[in-house]
Amino acid sequence: MLESGSFDVVLMDVQMPRRDGLQATALIRQREAVTGRHVPIIAMTAQALKGDVERCLHSGMDGYLPKPLSPTELIRLIESQHAAAETAVDADSTLPGVFDADTALARACGKAGLLCELIELSLADFPIQLDLLESAVETENSLQLEHAAHRLKGTMLNIGAARAATAAQRIEDTEHRCESEGLATAHSALRDEIRHLVPRLREFLEAQLAHDR
Repeated sequence: MLESGSFDVVLMDVQMPRRDGLQATALIRQREAVTGRHVPIIAMTAQALKGDVERCLHSGMDGYLPKPLSPTELIRLIESQHAAAETAVDADSTLPGVFDADTALARACGKAGLLCELIELSLADFPIQLDLLESAVETENSLQLEHAAHRLKGTMLNIGAARAATAAQRIEDTEHRCESEGLATAHSALRDEIRHLVPRLREFLEAQLAHDR
């Protein structure tokens, strides 16, 4: 339904057959790494065990509601997600360091065509590397984690995405310091930076295509 329509919020049941809510959320976030979109996802579960909220937020959800649902709390949470989304859109348009076209062009020797090729390759590679990062965090695979973070950092520097490069560097630094508890936060921060970056890159590609015409 998300692929064919537009929704303000998703109320995600955590316990579902075949694919649970955590897996479904992770899949949605992987696809959004390519599209640049972000639909708020609110977890709904009858279980309120210790760590449930952390597991939901780690999977990419934006909020959490225990069952039985409180209508007042449901409305409050939906309204807070809507307000947060509006703030993020406003902030995204002025965030420095998300994408610097001049820096990126300099890296590409001033050749816009070459930069466009680099951006297209990067957009295709983002979800693959993010998936590898998530897998490495879950399995505590230090080598895979460091390789994926380092690759993303290099990619970000080449396309003028300073903020995302810093976020990838933070993952490397956290791993080097053996601070496993901070990896999930660093990983989430990188995903957020890429979510801001992707629409900027697509806008640049569209502008170059219009210019070439």
